[in-house]
Order: sequence, then C-alpha cells, then structure tokens
Amino acid sequence: QATDKAILALLLMALVLALLPTRLLILAMFLEVFTNHSPLRRASTERCTRRLREWWFSIPAAPVVVEKDNKEDKKTK
Repeated sequence: QATDKAILALLLMALVLALLPTRLLILAMFLEVFTNHSPLRRASTERCTRRLREWWFSIPAAPVVVEKDNKEDKKTK
C-alpha cells in the first residue's frame, strides 16, 4: 500500500513538472515556503505534518538478514 502511494505521488509530481510552466512552479514554491508557518496555515500545516509522520512510521521495516559469504573465508585462508 505504501509503495503504491509513493509511486502515485511520484507520478503526479512528474506530470505537474511536465505540464506546468516553470515560473508557476517557482511562484507556488515561494508562496508555500513563506506562508507555511503563518497563523492562517499553521494548524493545517501541523496536521498534515503529523499525518505524514504517522503514515511513515506505520510502514513496517523490512527484516534484514546478514549472511556470511563462504567465498571470503576461502580467500583469506
């Protein structure tokens, strides 16, 4: 599920970058940066950040098993 959401987000970002003019993207980023912590947007920004953080930590870590390679043992002897 998380992979599907990440792929969808990357696809949407690619479409936006391909279809919108660069000047409009720079203007949107400028407005986002300078209004992110304004009193009008503070609550929604904190809510979105909290939801993103909860979603990120809900993804279980993949188990990793480190196996020793037998070929390295033969080379060192």
